[in-house]
Amino acid sequence: MKTVLDFLGQLWLRFLKPNGPITIPHQTEGKAKRFSDNNSLLQKSLETFLQEIIEFRFNLLSDETEYRYKRSEADRFYPVTQRDLNSICMEARRTGIDCWDRDVNRFVYSKEVKEYHPFRQYMERLPEWDGKDRVSDLARRVSSEPLWVEGFHRWMLALASQWMGSGSSTSMSSTGCPTVKWFC
Repeated sequence: MKTVLDFLGQLWLRFLKPNGPITIPHQTEGKAKRFSDNNSLLQKSLETFLQEIIEFRFNLLSDETEYRYKRSEADRFYPVTQRDLNSICMEARRTGIDCWDRDVNRFVYSKEVKEYHPFRQYMERLPEWDGKDRVSDLARRVSSEPLWVEGFHRWMLALASQWMGSGSSTSMSSTGCPTVKWFC
C-alpha cells in the first residue's frame, strides 16, 4: 500500500507541479505540452468572437447578464438563458472555436462583462430640470390628499436618491426595490 501512495505522490510532484501549470509529457515530441497555453488561446479566441458579435451587460438591479447581437436591428437587451448560452456556444463552434458551454458561461458570468444600472442611466440621460414638479402631479393622479401627495413625493425622492447611490445606507427593500424591480 505504501508503494502505491509513494508512486502517486511522485506522479503528483512530477506532472502536476503544485502552484504551477499542469504539464503532461507529449508522446511524440518528448516535450511537455502546457494546457494553460491552449486554454489561454481558446479564451482569447472566444472573447474576441463574443465581443465582435454580441454586446453583453450586467444589470445591477435585476442581477442578470443581458445581451443583444450587434448585427441585429433590435435595440433591446434580453436576459441570458441557458438556451442562449448553448446557442452562442454552437455558433462559436461553427466558426472553428473549439469551446464548451462552460467556456461561454465563464465569460458571460464574469466581471469582464460591464456593469449597467438602468435607473442611473435613465437619470443621467434626462435633460436639465425645468423646475416643474412632476412627482406631485403624478401623486395627485392617485389622490389629492395633501398627506398622500407629500408622502408620495418624499418616497419617490428617497427612492431616486438611493438608486443613484446618494441616499442613506438602509436596505433597498425599504424603498420598494423588490416591488418595482420589474421596471428594469
